[in-house]
Amino acid sequence: MADGCIKVRGSFAGTWQDMAEGVAFADGRVKAGTGLQPLSTANGILDRLGRGDAASRVVLDFATA
Repeated sequence: MADGCIKVRGSFAGTWQDMAEGVAFADGRVKAGTGLQPLSTANGILDRLGRGDAASRVVLDFATA
């Protein structure tokens, strides 16, 4: 934190496993993969997301549109 303070936040949603995974992600022990895709593939990507079939984050590249 920029001000040197520690902030603790709570949630009534999720499980203990969700919390452990969130802490691991925040600590940098888990990395989120990304994939750069051209804008022309947006519809297919949305279909994959709807099916829960996207294994990583997808970034749309507007420069190649």
